[in-house]
Amino acid sequence: MRQEVSEDPVRARIARVLAGCGLFDRCRALVVACSGGGDSLALLRLLASILPTEGIRLTVAHLDHGARPESGDEAAFVARQAEALGLACVIGRCVLDPQQPGFEERARRARRAFLARVARARTAAVALGHTLEDQAETVLMNLARGAGRRGLSGMAPLTRAEGVWWLRPLLDERRETLRAYLRCEGVEWLEDASNRQLRFTRNRVRALVLPALEQAVPGASVNIARAAAILRQEEEWLERLTDEQFERLRRPAPAPCALAADGLAELPPALARRVIRRAIALVRGDLGGISLAHVDAVLERVLTGIEPARDLPGVRVRRRGGTLLLHKLQARRQVEGE
Repeated sequence: MRQEVSEDPVRARIARVLAGCGLFDRCRALVVACSGGGDSLALLRLLASILPTEGIRLTVAHLDHGARPESGDEAAFVARQAEALGLACVIGRCVLDPQQPGFEERARRARRAFLARVARARTAAVALGHTLEDQAETVLMNLARGAGRRGLSGMAPLTRAEGVWWLRPLLDERRETLRAYLRCEGVEWLEDASNRQLRFTRNRVRALVLPALEQAVPGASVNIARAAAILRQEEEWLERLTDEQFERLRRPAPAPCALAADGLAELPPALARRVIRRAIALVRGDLGGISLAHVDAVLERVLTGIEPARDLPGVRVRRRGGTLLLHKLQARRQVEGE
């Protein structure tokens, strides 16, 4: 890293995060997601000031959802910021109706798909501007939805999905710290008016729940983010344990996945659930729509032989002798005709 990064405490902290994540041993290009708001613009400026001498190619990416009249101006603002830094900029466009149900999730999926396409085209990772407060909000929302340890671990600093590395180097930074950094740099940022609309779940958590918690327990956001980091470390250990048990119990079979039924039944329920989820993810490719009730039904009804088979979203689970077999549902007819 450049010597002068130590002169600014924010730069120094982000430089340490980047040096410690090991990402740049894997790729030498980075797509920076930038909405023009304070968090993502601070991320862009920090990365541009830290990374040039490291030989990392930076590209700015912005998706215009077309959901507000000013969205085109925001895209133009981001393009100017990239140009001022001498960086390439990719502007994507789509049209999403904010009045339709599920706008938050649809917008998130559209952004993620866009960023993944841009990154894959450049053999790059994606840098996202999620902050400490974003982490606290995510954990609270997941808790309210009844999430387990994985959901309560919040967002990880570095993950891989859709064939792309996703980097979040600001998870330990407060929003106000980033805005103070921009003010010191003489940089203005955009304020998204939709962030004040309380019909969106995250906005309600941001405007109502977290402030109330901070008032009741000062430092609540920091404490929640710290708890998420501890849970994430424990989750990583449990993932390794799950890997070991999954490989120990896996059996060769004509099914996409087969597990030794007796060995699975001997596991503690918490570990058995994780092994079943791992098997479902292997067969389906994801765990979308799979709930705790689905997994418990496999353990309590199919594994015990009370039911010969159970259809879950996208996968059929059945016991045959001493083996638990998992197939994609669309392959069911072929399997039953064996």
